[in-house]
Amino acid sequence: MPGIDVLCRMMQASGLKTGSSLAEALGVSPQAISNYRKRGAMPASLIIRFSEKFEVSLDWLVKGKGFPCGGARTDPYREAPDRSICATASPEELVCIGRMLALFRREDRLFAIAVKSAIDVFYAHK
Repeated sequence: MPGIDVLCRMMQASGLKTGSSLAEALGVSPQAISNYRKRGAMPASLIIRFSEKFEVSLDWLVKGKGFPCGGARTDPYREAPDRSICATASPEELVCIGRMLALFRREDRLFAIAVKSAIDVFYAHK
């Protein structure tokens, strides 16, 4: 069931060990998590809330495709930068990199998540 897969991916991405701790992180009761598990479905609003809170790709959470991009342990965007890229980039490329960083640092987390997800989809099909 897709809802169970989403719950499993939430637990994996967050490092939380119990349904109760997941419920607390989402601001719902443990019984709500149990009900979602039984029904095999979750409200989209909770999935989006989790994605924002733990900085996890919505595409990965819902479909299991792409990369989770959650937390420092699995997020390729948070790895130490390869300094040689900046040393060999053209001025135009550096401007583009700066613009991408500005997009990722926006207050609108959903926008940043959407851009990251689009990049993940691009690389998944490469």
